[in-house]
Amino acid sequence: MPEPVLRASIFLGLLVLALPSSLRAEGPQDVFAERTEVRLVELGVRVLRDGEPVRGLDSSDFIVLDRGRSVVISGFEVLERGSATGEVAVAASGHRPHRLLLLFDFAYSSGAGLARAVAASRRIVAPGLERGSEVGVGFFSALRGMRLVAPVSGKLDIVQAGLDCISALLARQPEVAELSLRRAMSGRGEAAAVPYASGDEVRAEATIMVRADPYWPHRSVIRSQARGLRRIAETAEFEAGPVQVIWFSHGFDSSFLTGRGGASSLSELERTFRALRQRAWVVDAINVDGVRIGTGRESLFYLANETGGDAYENFNRPSEALELMLRRRSVTYLLVLDVSQAKPDGRFHRLKVRLRDGLPGARIRHRPGYYAPELELDTPLPRS
Repeated sequence: MPEPVLRASIFLGLLVLALPSSLRAEGPQDVFAERTEVRLVELGVRVLRDGEPVRGLDSSDFIVLDRGRSVVISGFEVLERGSATGEVAVAASGHRPHRLLLLFDFAYSSGAGLARAVAASRRIVAPGLERGSEVGVGFFSALRGMRLVAPVSGKLDIVQAGLDCISALLARQPEVAELSLRRAMSGRGEAAAVPYASGDEVRAEATIMVRADPYWPHRSVIRSQARGLRRIAETAEFEAGPVQVIWFSHGFDSSFLTGRGGASSLSELERTFRALRQRAWVVDAINVDGVRIGTGRESLFYLANETGGDAYENFNRPSEALELMLRRRSVTYLLVLDVSQAKPDGRFHRLKVRLRDGLPGARIRHRPGYYAPELELDTPLPRS
C-alpha cells in the first residue's frame, strides 16, 4: 500500500539493509539482510473503526505479541496520506520506492467486470506516478499462466500502455494488444526470469480469451495461478522492496481446494504465501463482478487474508472498491520491531497487534508475521 494504494503495502515489509534515520533506535544497532539475517522487522498497522482509519495514535498505544510474548517496538512513524484519488501513489517521505502491481484474472472473471477494473485503474495511476512511485501491469490466463504486459515503472506512458494492452485483450483486438505491448516494453532488454508476455502470446490470448470454462481442470488452473504469482515475487526485478498486489477477479470456487487433488493445490498456495510473506508482499483482492452471488468470495478472502490484505466484495463498480481501499489505507502506523530474540529456526512467527487501552469496534489490520533467521549470525552486514 503508497498511500493509500502504494504506501501502506510498502511499509509492511522486512527492514532489510538500512532503516530511515527517523526510525533508528538510539545507540548502535545491527541490521541484517534478507529473511535469514533479519533482526528488525517493519510492520505497517492500520486501525479502522466503522470502516474509517483511526488517527492520533502513538507507539505507546500498541502492544505487539509474538506467540504470546511482548515484542519491543524500537521505532515508530505515522504515514498519512489524503484519500483523494488524485493523491494515490505519491510518496509520503520519498526514502523508498512504492510498488504496485495490477493483476487482472482472465480465468475467473467476466469481461465486463475486468473492463470496469481497467477503467478504475486508470483513475488510480494517472495522477499518482510521482516522486518514485512504480506500477506494473499483468494478467493471468488459464492457457498462458501469469504474464506481465508492462514492467514496473514510474512512467505514465508505460503503465498506460500496459492497461491499453489489457483493454485490447478484453476487446479481442490482437493487433492493438501487440502494439500496446511493444509500447510498454519499448527500450527494455531481455529479462528471462521475469514472465513478460510475448507478442505471440497476447495475439493468441486476444483471439481465444477462454474464461470460466466448466470443463477446465480447475485445480491445475489454481496451481498455475499460485506458481505464477510466486514466480513474479521471486524475480530479481522485485528485490528492491515490498509490493502491493491488487488482484481483480471473481475468485475460484473454494471447493476445488478440497477432495481429490485439493491437497496439492493448497500446498502450492502455501508455498506462494510463504514467498509473499518473506518479501512483505500484500494482496488486496477486488471482486469485479459486482453484487451477484457467486462461489469465489471465499478464495478472494483467503488470498488477501493470508498476506495481510483485504478482500472487497459487493461493489457494483470496482472504482468504489478502490476508493474505499484508498480511504482505509490513508493512515498507517509503522512499527519497527526488535525480533533479535527469535530462535534461528526459520519458522514463521504470527504476530498479534492490540491497542493498549482498547477501542470498542476497532479492527486492526497488518501482515501476518515474519520468518525467523535460519542460522545464528555472528557478523553484521555494514550499514548502507
